[in-house]
Amino acid sequence: QDFDLINDQTTVDRIQAETDAIAEKFLTLEKYVNLNFMGFHKILKKHDKYCPGNPCKTFYVSRMHSQAWVRGDYSDVVVRLSAIYSALRDDTAAEESQ
Repeated sequence: QDFDLINDQTTVDRIQAETDAIAEKFLTLEKYVNLNFMGFHKILKKHDKYCPGNPCKTFYVSRMHSQAWVRGDYSDVVVRLSAIYSALRDDTAAEESQ
């Protein structure tokens, strides 16, 4: 984790590219989760609109909120990616704030 020992630009570039790829995959995953949540929410809303005698939105939305993929706290991933980018840039201000 200590990038001070890395002085080979090729290695730094490789780590930068791998970090960029991980960040892109994470962003894609987060968008996928949000899209699925919104889609399911809209389906339930339509169901309740067209079948008012059998509403189910409240039940399923509360069940969705209890699922790990919906309530996932991914801040630790963002913090780690930020630390890697800071180390690659030799950003000492970010290290001092930790």
